[in-house]
Amino acid sequence: MTVRIVIAARGGPDAKRRCAGVLPREARAALVRAMLSDMLAALAEVPELGTPLLVTPTDELAVIAAQHGVEVLHEDAVLGLAAAFRRGQQEIARRDPHALVVLLPGDLPLLDPAELFAAVTQVQHSEVGIVAAAADGGTGALLLEAGRFFAFSYGEGSCDRHLAAARMVGLQPRLIEAPSLAFDVDRPADLAVLADSRCAPQTRRWLAEHLPFEVFPR
Repeated sequence: MTVRIVIAARGGPDAKRRCAGVLPREARAALVRAMLSDMLAALAEVPELGTPLLVTPTDELAVIAAQHGVEVLHEDAVLGLAAAFRRGQQEIARRDPHALVVLLPGDLPLLDPAELFAAVTQVQHSEVGIVAAAADGGTGALLLEAGRFFAFSYGEGSCDRHLAAARMVGLQPRLIEAPSLAFDVDRPADLAVLADSRCAPQTRRWLAEHLPFEVFPR
């Protein structure tokens, strides 16, 4: 089965608003750029999963993707995560409706290529693979055939909504354990965890230089 990774990332100074208390607007934009760079470097370690597709309205993120040899689908406006993923899935379905699409938000800098590959191998044709986000019951990743559509509903508690929506259209959901896909960066506490990790070198380097001392003691 062909596999295609679809990453949705808004970026820009309005990204990551829940971190506004510790990072100003331009710093949050830079953080998103660093996280995407680490994600794309990790994905390059599993070329058998195909060339990723980035859906974004932000030129700076498109440039980073191009530097990594990633395909870019440019949004004319910020439409939200669900709409970005829908557009990416539709593009893959147009080319190969039987391809397995892996939908990843662009804030998974700890992405482990081995975990991602293992997740891909677990999903069957009539299933939707779901990785629950660790913090708020959200969704870290979705895996499904490109030609099989159901309603996306991201945000807090979205894992349960995706489980129900998949069943409504006759798809069998499969919950997948993948900690590196479950850790999305949304809150100041996530930044401290990320800064203390041994992965995501570009993001950690950026945090070490820019995160306030009281959040990340040096």
